[in-house]
Amino acid sequence: METNTGNSIDPADLASQKRSAFLIASPYGSLKGPINDLEAVEELLQGHGFEIMQLRGNDATRTNILQSWHDLIDGLNEHDVAVVYYSGHGGVIEGVPSTNANAPDRYQFLVPMDYDTDPTKDFRGILDVEISMLVGKMTEKTKNVTIILDCCYSGRMARDPRHGKHAVPKSIPRTRVRDLTEHISRLQGCGELSLRGLASVEGNQDAVRVVAAADSELAWEYVDSRSKRVGALTQAIVPALDEALAAYPINAVASGGQELYAAVSWENMLLRVCQLVNAEFPEQHPQVEGPHRRIVFSRKVKRSHALLVTNEGDELIMQAGMVAGIRKNDMYVLMPLNYQHIVRGQELGEARVTSVTGFKAVIRRPSPHFRLPDGGALAYIKKQAVLQWPVEIPTEIQNNDYVLDSPFIRPALESDSGMVIAHIVKEDSSVSLFSSAGRVKLGSFDFSSEDELQYSVQDAVDKTELLARAEYLLALKPSGDESLAHCLECTVSVASREQSSIDFDGTGRLETGDRAIITIHNPSDTQIFVSVFDVNVAGRIAHLSKSSPTGVRLSARERYTLGQMQHNTYVGPEETTRKGLGMSWPKDIQDWAGSEVPESFIFVVSDQGVDLRNFADTGRYNAPQADASQLQLLAYYLGSGQERDCDAEQVVRQVKWDVVHFPFMLTKPN
Repeated sequence: METNTGNSIDPADLASQKRSAFLIASPYGSLKGPINDLEAVEELLQGHGFEIMQLRGNDATRTNILQSWHDLIDGLNEHDVAVVYYSGHGGVIEGVPSTNANAPDRYQFLVPMDYDTDPTKDFRGILDVEISMLVGKMTEKTKNVTIILDCCYSGRMARDPRHGKHAVPKSIPRTRVRDLTEHISRLQGCGELSLRGLASVEGNQDAVRVVAAADSELAWEYVDSRSKRVGALTQAIVPALDEALAAYPINAVASGGQELYAAVSWENMLLRVCQLVNAEFPEQHPQVEGPHRRIVFSRKVKRSHALLVTNEGDELIMQAGMVAGIRKNDMYVLMPLNYQHIVRGQELGEARVTSVTGFKAVIRRPSPHFRLPDGGALAYIKKQAVLQWPVEIPTEIQNNDYVLDSPFIRPALESDSGMVIAHIVKEDSSVSLFSSAGRVKLGSFDFSSEDELQYSVQDAVDKTELLARAEYLLALKPSGDESLAHCLECTVSVASREQSSIDFDGTGRLETGDRAIITIHNPSDTQIFVSVFDVNVAGRIAHLSKSSPTGVRLSARERYTLGQMQHNTYVGPEETTRKGLGMSWPKDIQDWAGSEVPESFIFVVSDQGVDLRNFADTGRYNAPQADASQLQLLAYYLGSGQERDCDAEQVVRQVKWDVVHFPFMLTKPN
């Protein structure tokens, strides 16, 4: 069965179901976008029948937020749908002194408008433990609760080089250690907080929690294509939610279970949200916690990964699309409706996705005379295509064979707003390519006839595919069970001024002609392996640690400097004996008039040696061995554009890994 029947709502109860949302916009400090975010979410939820309560701007004080949250709780009933949304800053306090053994030494908090950074004054933030108590009270009233937090708590980055002054992190600088004993005691005294037996929000299995970024990452506010400041999470999640609710409305009542095959879970919807966010901020990975397999704003759970296939006219239509993570060229096995998994010998056939929209996909018939059984069939993924990044391409060349055959890019759709990675422009006698990040001109390819136009389009597509492959590496993030805990320290300095390291927070600069000294240090007691790459504005990926194909091995407390060989002799990319790695202006933009472009060093950390050379821009892709790890397979699939064999990945070697980004601006002297 597709659902837990205990989560179904009787139609009589559905009539009395209320949908309530509490929206908070706190544009504290330098933030300008929370009110725009709130208005976008308000329009979305009102369109789907929610009653809205909101606090915005100066009204979003600590007292008002807590009182309104309690008012929301007081009005909830058993079958209601409840949503709390917050856009603003987040903060963190670490090393908190306490005499209470149950108290944590680290608190995260939301930042109301009356927050004061002075540690001698009353603390006005809203602590994570307070939020946990409030969410717990909500789920005592209704089991259908969703919390969406467009903020973050990490303070590592101060600037995103790809957006410059047009992006602001949604966290305040790390707060000085302050004694919260009096504040906590006051909350406990008035019954608003109990640390004993307190479950975290993540531990509440009746509340879905969507957060803008992983715990150690930043969430960003930026200027969108309409020149409005918006939160990256909100900008992505509003259209994704709208598409998901169009596929399966909140008031849908299952009759036989087939409708659920068209429904979208939070887990699947976040795949789409991550794609949208990563196009602007590759280091920000939105997360969903709690009962993530629930259908959006429902208590029903998708327990099967099967998708329903039906006839619509002459086409076979899969009732799921980009919102559910479906990609063009995905391969599916078709099974009769009564099969809940693939059974060898009982397959109806295999079908490939030929086109995909937000929540529907067209699949090719397994054979010219294939007939779909009455009622349809179930589709199970067999091979997953590489994500195709959307590119703005003139209509007249969208059907060019080089565009259609690319495994890495596709023409942008209207729903891809904010996800486009490049723009291809056709002029009278040339085809030009521009990056979306800064609109840097990456090439111009002349033609004098329609025949030559084909080759100009091919050149533009080839260069655009470099950008797509770079986006894969920049957005790389392990899943929960693959994530590696480590303490890697990375420093970058310039040979001529070794004592001064480049800032790690995105504000650092390197000049052409500089020789960068990259040092990696493992302060822990556990051995790790580190592969280092450089990604430039044109999408060129250089494997900086290629002398160690499976990664630089760092034993416990070992330090290593890239370019350093035996007897402390240094070499650069050209095998010279000069100290450090030479920085040069990307050859793809020699004619561009700008004087600075974003660039990144990427450090892939793993607990075992892994050959990741397929990530680099080599043009040669080595098929992984039979005992390859998931990470090595990923490098091959993303580098070569080959399909991912979903069956084979179930028996891969387990490797834990992580990615560390070091973004900077590359400048050239006037």
